[in-house]
Amino acid sequence: MKKRLFAPFFVYFAIGLLTGCSDKCNHELIVIDASVVPTCLSHGLTEGSHCEKCEEVIKTQEII
Repeated sequence: MKKRLFAPFFVYFAIGLLTGCSDKCNHELIVIDASVVPTCLSHGLTEGSHCEKCEEVIKTQEII
């Protein structure tokens, strides 16, 4: 009976280790998303950023 209760916790813990993310990410690995200059044929983007560890967007890129 104890093995059945432990199994879901272990799977959740293992997935957290494999993805490198937890509910309490400190956003230590910030990646800058480069801006894109607009042309007469396509839209551009402002500079943005996201956390490499948990993929959360810190600063959203906007269409210009």
